[in-house]
Amino acid sequence: MEMIRGDLFKRHSDYNIFIDEIGMKLDFIWAPYVSNLTDLVLGFEEKKSYPDVFVIDEKREKMTDVMWQAYTNELYRSKLLQQSGGPLLLLDVHALSNYCGARCTTDGMHYHRVVYEAAVHVMLNALLVESNQNL
Repeated sequence: MEMIRGDLFKRHSDYNIFIDEIGMKLDFIWAPYVSNLTDLVLGFEEKKSYPDVFVIDEKREKMTDVMWQAYTNELYRSKLLQQSGGPLLLLDVHALSNYCGARCTTDGMHYHRVVYEAAVHVMLNALLVESNQNL
């Protein structure tokens, strides 16, 4: 804690640190407005250079179809979803993009923008339905 205390209250700025002892790298990018975040993500796309958290070989190796199915099975077994009496509504982006295959991804892990845009529309519609509101 002492080694980062001086950095804790630097407001309105990016923050980067690497802690050798535990091999942890932390990057916080100050982007308080939608336009800041949009510019940041578009910059990643233009440069074809993404932060490690977005694309890593370990993700590709571990998130196999078998692992994905295990996560899905556990989700349904957990009774968290509305269809099994829970409070949550599943927004299944995998199912949403299932038929477009490799065309829906540039890196094999993350979808093209249009898939996320469709997901946002589905999510907002679900929020309207759940809250009994109208546009």
